[in-house]
Amino acid sequence: MFLTHALRSLTRSTFRRKLLRRPSARRPLARRPQVESLEDRCLLSSYTVTDLGTLGGSASFTNGINNRGQVVGDANTPGDAQDHAFLWQNGTMTDLGTLGGTVSQAMGINNRGQVVGDATTPGDAQEHAFLWQNGTMTDLGTLGGTFSVANSINNRGQVVGFAGLPGDATNDAFLWQDGTMTDLGTLGGTSSAANSINNRGQVVGYAAIPGDTTAHAFLWQHGTMTDLGTLGGTFSVANSINNRGQVVGFAGLPGDNVSHASLWQHGTVTDLGTLGGSSSNAVAINASGTVIGESTTTGDANDPFIYSKGTMTDLYTLLPAGVTNLTVTGINDRGQIVGYGNDSNGYFGAMLLTANDAKNVQTDDASRAIIATLGASQGDSQQTQIATLGQSQVLVVSPLSPAKATTASPQDTVNFRTPRNDGLHHFVASQRAAGAAAAWEAIDRVFADFDS
Repeated sequence: MFLTHALRSLTRSTFRRKLLRRPSARRPLARRPQVESLEDRCLLSSYTVTDLGTLGGSASFTNGINNRGQVVGDANTPGDAQDHAFLWQNGTMTDLGTLGGTVSQAMGINNRGQVVGDATTPGDAQEHAFLWQNGTMTDLGTLGGTFSVANSINNRGQVVGFAGLPGDATNDAFLWQDGTMTDLGTLGGTSSAANSINNRGQVVGYAAIPGDTTAHAFLWQHGTMTDLGTLGGTFSVANSINNRGQVVGFAGLPGDNVSHASLWQHGTVTDLGTLGGSSSNAVAINASGTVIGESTTTGDANDPFIYSKGTMTDLYTLLPAGVTNLTVTGINDRGQIVGYGNDSNGYFGAMLLTANDAKNVQTDDASRAIIATLGASQGDSQQTQIATLGQSQVLVVSPLSPAKATTASPQDTVNFRTPRNDGLHHFVASQRAAGAAAAWEAIDRVFADFDS
């Protein structure tokens, strides 16, 4: 029980001031898009900060963002008596309600606009995971206990989090799909929690090891939970996974006196370092491999960071003067970052950070990675190329055969095909889209139709 509560305090939150803190291989593509190394082209840009507002109270907090720029989190209602889950889009913050109680929080959102989180039931008697879509909040239940928390949802509508077991003495990671909540087990101990799921159904989080002495980051796929290991210490936690299977979080160093932001890929864990201080934590990773998190500095301050091309940069150096106390919580594949803190006017609340440079290559690389991950390939008979659209957005296209190209309509720009049995999309294009907006529309359609 002590281990469970200790680890929750290290990971993402559920009810920030009131309740808990949240703590077989894929078939290869027939032909991978020939793209230059994403890491070789990552540059940084300054950011514009957008205040997302509140639900009538004095503060708001973010927890996630999707590729359409929709943001979720929780915000104070009038009088600051309650926190409610919100969905922010196009300048408007919408209250998502509760499960009959007084408190709720949105933790994640997919590209179809489905939102997950946790909310109290009537009388605030229990805390349950929810799925919100089309104006309706659905209770996802528990694993036999009285509480559950949903932390992440992928584009297939699969939801992960953690839920109490009978008696509430401990909790296990769960995968919810089509009305059924499945216990993902542990690494031999008595508790676990899932923090993130990608579109391939790979799940990451942390789980107790035998004896419950500590917990390790895990990767769950195809019914098997694998220990991701540490940086030489005894503990680790995985916070996020992208569609390339890259995992980030933090892990203890030898002696367990400090922990560093960590990247797991290809069976290897990499120490991402710090901003000069003793500890750091990687919170999220996008399709291009750009990582955000927080780190102590040489002056023992706790600053947000962005990590790319092997370099950790203090995010404050890229933000307007006066932004302070920033906690970053999410990054999308277009490079937009969400978090909460004080802006240059002293206002504390949810923020959206958008790169100022229209040619920002993080956005460019993110677009490339989105399609590369989904598998833009029609097989050996067609070559795959990168087409740059506008100044920054890119689209992967597989040219039509000469015979079909001569009869293709000018409006027949992108033809989407159903996913192959490896779960990946492929599509072809008869011509380059007219502009950047068309590229993003196509990308959004890939995500929105992922489970079709």
